[in-house]
Formats: sequence, C-alpha cells, structure tokens
Amino acid sequence: MTKDNYLKPFKDYVKEHYTSKDAAHNFEHIERIINTSNKIIDYGVDEDIDFYLLAFLQCFHGLSRKLETDSEFKRNTIDFLLGLGLSGEKITIYFECLKRHCKSPQRIEEKIVHDSNFIEVVGSYGLARAFNSAGTRGQTIEEIIDILETHYYNMIECKTPFGKIVYNEKKKFAEDFLILLKKEIDWYKE
Repeated sequence: MTKDNYLKPFKDYVKEHYTSKDAAHNFEHIERIINTSNKIIDYGVDEDIDFYLLAFLQCFHGLSRKLETDSEFKRNTIDFLLGLGLSGEKITIYFECLKRHCKSPQRIEEKIVHDSNFIEVVGSYGLARAFNSAGTRGQTIEEIIDILETHYYNMIECKTPFGKIVYNEKKKFAEDFLILLKKEIDWYKE
C-alpha cells in the first residue's frame, strides 16, 4: 500500500471532531499537515516509515487532549484502530507517540508531523493564522508578538532535513516582519 491509501479511514474518522475547533486548528490544518508531511517525505527521510502511525499522528494531531479527557472518544478510537488490524500493544505505542510528537518527537513519523505543524507556524501564513487566532482570543498585537518570539521562534527546532530548511527560511521572514511591525507600533506611540 502507498502512503495515500492509509489516510482515508483516519481522515473519515476524525473529520467530524474538528468541526468545533478554531480556524487555526480545524480540519484544514490537518490537511496542511498531511500535505507538508508529503513534501518532507518526498524530499527524503533516512528511515522506514510506518504509514499507519504517520496517518494516526497526522489526523489525531489536534485531538490528543480529547483522547485524554473523553473516555468514550478514547474507547471508540481504540475500537477504530483495532478494526484496522492494529494490536493493543501497537495502539499503546501510537498514543505515546501522539503525546510527545509536538515537544519531543523520537520516531521519524513523530518528527515528520512535528515539523509539518511548526512549518505552518512561521512565514506569512503562520503570521496571519497567529494574528487571527489571537484576535479571536482578545489578545493584543504586542501579546502575540511576545508569544511568537518567546514560545515559537526561539524554541522550535525542526528534526527533518526539509523541515530545517523550510522552517529557517520562513522564520527569517517572520522575524523580519515582526521587527518592522514593532517599529511601526512604536511609531504610533510617539
């Protein structure tokens, strides 16, 4: 099977669970993670990929907290994964990978989804997304600048060769933009 054949059942299962998510974390975000993951794989990775694990991480990326707090959703998800032929042991591993993929990815599948997510955070799209989300939460421009600089741009390190190249290019753009934005904010305060 190719990587694309694994995705359909996962996408079909999770799609409805993203309907209540904000614009930055809805199912379109998952589609962008999937598309960026494909670019990372096409660029080249040095390890064999478990495409079921990759599809699980891609599609459940924004549902980790729900799996931890909603016992019915967790039971249904386990049944779904068992129905795909995964063993209980493998499902346990998948859940562990999901918990750590954003902060401390270990397996190549985790690294691919980690990088795919954080590539989206930077660059023009990432900035637009960040400011849109901040506005819906009532945050100021200055607050989101601080969050981006403190928690993302100076803390994130991509793990794949493609991720490192693209993230750093987009990060440079975002940093330059934020410098100009801060100068303009100061200008208005003069």
